[in-house]
Amino acid sequence: MAKGPIWMRPTIGLRNFVLHLSLFCSFAATLNAQIWSEDFNAYPNGTTQGPPKWTTNATDCDDGGNLNAPGANGSRWGVWSGVFTINDIEGDPCCLAFGGGGNDNSWLSQVIDIEDYCNVAISLEVTASGVFECDSGAAPLFGCSGITPPDNSQDQVVIEYSLDGGGWVQFGYVCGDAGVGTITTAGLNGSTLQIRFFAANKSNAEFYFVDNVLVTGTTAIEPIFAQIGPLCENDAAVVIPTTSTQGFIGEWDVPSFNPSGQGGVTTTINFTPNPGQCATTTDMDILVEEAVDLALPSFGPFCTSAAATTLPSSVAGVDGSWSGPGVSGNSFDPSAAAVGNNTITFTPDTDECANPGDIEIEVNNAATPMLGTASLCELDASLDLGTLEDPMFSSGAWSGSGVSGSSFDPTGLSGNVTLTFTSSEPCVAPASTTIDVNAAEAPSLAALPPACELDDPISLATPQDGVDGNWSGTGVSGNEFDPD
Repeated sequence: MAKGPIWMRPTIGLRNFVLHLSLFCSFAATLNAQIWSEDFNAYPNGTTQGPPKWTTNATDCDDGGNLNAPGANGSRWGVWSGVFTINDIEGDPCCLAFGGGGNDNSWLSQVIDIEDYCNVAISLEVTASGVFECDSGAAPLFGCSGITPPDNSQDQVVIEYSLDGGGWVQFGYVCGDAGVGTITTAGLNGSTLQIRFFAANKSNAEFYFVDNVLVTGTTAIEPIFAQIGPLCENDAAVVIPTTSTQGFIGEWDVPSFNPSGQGGVTTTINFTPNPGQCATTTDMDILVEEAVDLALPSFGPFCTSAAATTLPSSVAGVDGSWSGPGVSGNSFDPSAAAVGNNTITFTPDTDECANPGDIEIEVNNAATPMLGTASLCELDASLDLGTLEDPMFSSGAWSGSGVSGSSFDPTGLSGNVTLTFTSSEPCVAPASTTIDVNAAEAPSLAALPPACELDDPISLATPQDGVDGNWSGTGVSGNEFDPD
């Protein structure tokens, strides 16, 4: 149907129609980012393919199959003067009975990444010039019916999108020149988007122009979570929150994280928000530190009678607490522990990355020396107290009445005198003994008869009053007295 060539851009006064489809996601926001665009300004006239951004497929049924046939009755398919132009391109299949075609001419965008955006919108401008036919206002027509109209008269532009490689969704339909203008859809969410349009007209005097294909969207927000770790390899498993600080809900690739056996390792976990939220995926690196084995100090051995010992609250810079027999707070009391070896444990504080450790503290009963005894007269010489000591505990000090250093002087004492031996060796109890001191008695002497100096020596009797002894004085020699 040759109606004469008209080579022009859209003119003032052409009808415009805006088709708007809103599919809102749960986070409403104003579109604020351009994701993808095509204004066709960068291509020379006659361009039919624009890889990698777009490709086309078209069939001209009445110009010898030449999409851009020269001459007055030529056709146009592709970029002309910075606009994608469709003129007298009937589309596959070519209809034989009455001419025309099945309207299957397509323009297809590349796969567009929209993973980091939400509420994605598509817009493109469709304008028309000429006198058009619309034989099916309710729905587009494809294929041949064998009659005209519509085979050689239906003029149409059909615009569609596909999300994530799924089925195609129509969001724009120009029938004849009804519906031209800026055609949009919005509220799209997914990972990938593809756009296509079908365009066909049947006369040299009919022009469709498609321009300014634009994809915009709200930049998705990266969910924020409180950092987990660094953890210690002996920490308990951590349940990972599924709601971000901004309120985004989703799932991690692990519901909880167990640091056991992962000392010195950094693990990356990944979060995927639930659909319908304007949020991106995110991840978190969790560092697990190796637990330190502490070199604990040693204590003891102690005697049950020893005073309490202070235990350090920090070992090698690691704070912690002690527990076990005889332990109270940071103190070990031997009298409250068991005799023998006592196992006590140092447990690091929860914010320290160190392993608990044990030490053994020996506690012994105090030994008691076995001391000797003696019986003395108060007139006796001083006694060497070393003769009374237990040979197992020979180092120590004596105390008591009559003691001077390691000697005992009975002079002036009588009865049982208690002496104490305090050993200088560890875990030895003081021991006591008694020394029996007898008081000195004066014997009653037998009287001697009067004597002349010329008398013979007089025998002096021993014992006297039952007391053995020796005589002394003037004229005494042995046990005799000579009055001469």
